[in-house]
Amino acid sequence: MHIVTSGLPGVYAYLDDLVVVGDTWVQHIGRLRELFNCLEEFNFTVNLPKSEYGHATLIFLGHVIGQGKIAPIDAKVADILNLPAPHNRKALRRFLGMVGFYRRFCKNFARVVTPMTDLVSPKRKFVWTDECQTAFEKVRGLLATAPVLQLPDFKKQFVIQ
Repeated sequence: MHIVTSGLPGVYAYLDDLVVVGDTWVQHIGRLRELFNCLEEFNFTVNLPKSEYGHATLIFLGHVIGQGKIAPIDAKVADILNLPAPHNRKALRRFLGMVGFYRRFCKNFARVVTPMTDLVSPKRKFVWTDECQTAFEKVRGLLATAPVLQLPDFKKQFVIQ
C-alpha cells in the first residue's frame, strides 16, 4: 500500500488501512478521488462495510486523530489507570507495554519508569520497592493528564525538543 499510495498527498497507509486527510472539505474530497483512481488502476477494491468517510476525528492505531491533533483513547487510558501494581515480572512487562504505547504523551517517560524497567531483567530479583510504586503512580498520573499533541503551525515559530 505504501508503494501504491506513495505519490498521493494526504494519504497515509498502515498495512491495508488507509487514512486520507485534508485541510478543507474540497481538498479532502479531491484526495479521496485521487486515491480511488489509484486503487482502481492497481485493481484494488475497497471494503465498504469497513470504510468510514467524512469524519472530523477518527480512532486509528490506538489514537484519536483529527483536526491537527492526536490524543490517547480515553477507554485505554482508563484501563491502564485501573490496573493494580504489578506483582511479578510478567505483570510488570504487561504494564510497561501498555503505558509504553502512549509514551509520547508522557514527558520524560523513560526516566520516570526507570525503577520499574530495572526489574524487568531476569538477573535481578523482583522486589517491588517504594521507588517502584512511586514510578508506577507517577506514570499513571502522566497518562491521566496526557496532553493532546498538536501538529506544528509552520506559520508560527516553534522549538523542537
